[in-house]
Amino acid sequence: MPFSSLADPHSPGADLLDRLSLGVSVYRLEDPDDPRSFRLVYSNPASGAITGLDVASELGRRVTDIIPGADDMGILGTYAEVLRTGQSRDLGTIEYGDERIERSTYAVQAVPMGTDSVAVVFENVSDRREIRALREVQEKLAKEEDRSRTLLDAIDDVIFVYPLGPDGPGRFIAFNVAAVGRYGYSADELRTMSIADIIDTGRFDSTVALEELRRERKGQFESVHLTRDRQRIYMATSARLVEYDGQLCVVSLSRDDADRRQFRRDIARANRVLEDAVAERTGRLEAFSEDLKILHGITTAVHPSAEARYDAYLAAGCEMFDLPVGILAAT
Repeated sequence: MPFSSLADPHSPGADLLDRLSLGVSVYRLEDPDDPRSFRLVYSNPASGAITGLDVASELGRRVTDIIPGADDMGILGTYAEVLRTGQSRDLGTIEYGDERIERSTYAVQAVPMGTDSVAVVFENVSDRREIRALREVQEKLAKEEDRSRTLLDAIDDVIFVYPLGPDGPGRFIAFNVAAVGRYGYSADELRTMSIADIIDTGRFDSTVALEELRRERKGQFESVHLTRDRQRIYMATSARLVEYDGQLCVVSLSRDDADRRQFRRDIARANRVLEDAVAERTGRLEAFSEDLKILHGITTAVHPSAEARYDAYLAAGCEMFDLPVGILAAT
């Protein structure tokens, strides 16, 4: 359709363009050798709605006057190329703004109209770009939550993350698969629970532990945990306070302490056996020392006769070995 028919406000083509939600502006190239000579000859109502300009007052002005940055952006050369080749060009998205036009992102296409005019079709896609950017951020966060989830799940020890507020610990906001498998609760059930639901409070003063965490920012504790079927698990826990998701949280790593507790019991039992053996050996040595003193006393004492000395040895031997009768042989 020739541009002259579009310029006629009573033509079907002009009526169609006026109804479009896309912006359409037509520029005529006055000097084929000067892309800066493009002059605005038509704009539909959507053009004004998109740019915020009074398009009626802009008619007849050069594009460099309407859009001062057009020359620097290189789009005028593209418009001239469209006329020269007779081929439409998709300019992709262009970000633009000046003192009259709010900075936005526009999707732009240039379409040849005859030999001297170019129709520029455009729309504001800032919202789409923001939505896309938001979606990209959300996808990135989801991926990061999945690298972190993989790392947590690779740890065999139980990991819990939960907020610590003025009124105490809140519900779990993160945990690994080891926690699900160790306590017998489903992941959905754990998300409704707090650390108070799995600790045997009768065997552990959580208030003291939380006060230590607030004061020291970290701590190590021994406590008894309860599984879903109320079995007791002796756990050694290392905990630390961190900023997580904008709030103060506890990150705890708990390890089944049964083996270590059994080892400690075995060591204590072995120590008692050793102490008893040492005490017994010490008693024997002390008794033997006393026996030596007795024998030494008999040996060094003056006896009226050899028979008297022998009788002393026999009496001492019977006492030492708890014998009723002693025999002394002479060689």
